[in-house]
Amino acid sequence: MMQNENNLSRQMQIGDLKQFIYSSKHLTQGDWKDVERVVDSFQDDFIDKIRTTYPLLSEDDIHIILLLRIDMSNREITRVCDILLESFRKRRYRLKKKMNIECDSIADFIRNLQL
Repeated sequence: MMQNENNLSRQMQIGDLKQFIYSSKHLTQGDWKDVERVVDSFQDDFIDKIRTTYPLLSEDDIHIILLLRIDMSNREITRVCDILLESFRKRRYRLKKKMNIECDSIADFIRNLQL
């Protein structure tokens, strides 16, 4: 029973977080830190582990990873980051290179990544 309550709470947090991100015109550095804190709170310091494991990642890369981790769609991410879909495709490719991973879907890789 407790596990189901935790999962429901987590889903509600993710839903609220996605709504906050999507409703914002422009996320400030403080907003990104808040997003990071929420993700870290239910993902066991995921972003700190990403930074340690993949030190070549830029802050923009981290932002993309955060959005992928909370299961935002490609279209939602391009809107939030104010980039074209083609630019996002290039970013995903560069992320794979920086992280030195080979996979069909960087989104699936990030969503399922256990550090």
